[in-house]
Amino acid sequence: MSDTSVRLFCLPFEGASAGVYLPWAEALGTSVVVTPVELPGRGRHPRTRPCGRLEPLLAEVIPYVARMRDRPFALYGHGFGALLAYEIAARLEWEYDAVAERLYVSGAGVPHRRAPEHALAQLPDAELLRRLGRRGRIPPGALDPLR
Repeated sequence: MSDTSVRLFCLPFEGASAGVYLPWAEALGTSVVVTPVELPGRGRHPRTRPCGRLEPLLAEVIPYVARMRDRPFALYGHGFGALLAYEIAARLEWEYDAVAERLYVSGAGVPHRRAPEHALAQLPDAELLRRLGRRGRIPPGALDPLR
């Protein structure tokens, strides 16, 4: 393993096991340490009941990710995993003063539903940041340049 490797925490989409990311380790090589994050009730934890709410789920997952930060790290999540990856990145920064090298998110809307007219993705950047700030999803002071 290289001294310049990055640990990539991979968060699965809703209902999936983190095992879907195991093939990535070979594909990405030694410069990326692929670390699938298994959620309660999935994969290695089938006897544990899946969490139905975000806060208890994060309370279980964040300490694991925090302990595994032995090198520079990044997070990747798909679908529901994207939301988790974002929340984990934000809380690691705010609570542990640990900043991810990168945050990668992916996903797509449900094919048979159109996005509502007021969808956040359709807003200008400044308005999107203001709304996220009102929801407590932007670190304090980050919006100051917009004011």
